[in-house]
Amino acid sequence: AGSVVNAALPLVNGVATYSFSSATAASDQITATYSGDSVYNSSIGSININVGATSFTLTAPNLTITSGASATQTLTITPVNGYSGSISLNISGGTGLTNTCVFGPTYITVSGTAPTTATLTYYTSAAACQARGAVTGTNGSALLKQFPITTTSASNSTTPAHTPWQRAPLPVAALAGVLLIGTFRRRSHLLRGILALAFVTALSLGGLALTGCAGSVTTNTGGGGGGGTTTGNAPAGTYSLTLTGADTVNSTITASTNFTITIQ
Repeated sequence: AGSVVNAALPLVNGVATYSFSSATAASDQITATYSGDSVYNSSIGSININVGATSFTLTAPNLTITSGASATQTLTITPVNGYSGSISLNISGGTGLTNTCVFGPTYITVSGTAPTTATLTYYTSAAACQARGAVTGTNGSALLKQFPITTTSASNSTTPAHTPWQRAPLPVAALAGVLLIGTFRRRSHLLRGILALAFVTALSLGGLALTGCAGSVTTNTGGGGGGGTTTGNAPAGTYSLTLTGADTVNSTITASTNFTITIQ
């Protein structure tokens, strides 16, 4: 690009060969000059060469997953202009998606001209995501994206248990009084008083005993123990996501692709 590379190139069977390479994306012009000899006249010629930047492309298919289950997605990374390097991944989007997480390789190595594939795994239940956490597996996979986890607090409710005496103590006592008056109308006042006192005493003791035996009914809405939490699965719907890859050394070399996941 404006400089003389070699003052003279050897001719082999009338042909001079020059090899050119560039690591910089640009448009380059190469000019060859022949001074001529006793047989051939002098001549000059030039050629323009466009050097493209090395990069890569990403493709990711759409997914359909049953809520609570898991599914895998195969990515394809294709090098452009001989790109070689390591690529890290990032997932964005998915507004409204919850109880879902994505695991995949921490980086992808691309070399040469052949496409490279990688596998991502999607989990659509809070329990599965919480069980895996962010631990890197033996295959180099790690947590790439964690969508919000929804948690429902469980609680216990206590309802008093009622006895017949607690429901209607006054009607029972009134009925007992009427029976006493009818039963002992013709008996002596003394005997009637003694029997009435004994009956009322027994009635009171019985009511106290039944009340003392009354307790409460406890209902646990949390599914076990004295409380806890319940978690759910990903909500049904179709969600739009973006997958972005970036070179781990030169962050200006990036590529992205859009896809959807449908939760059924």
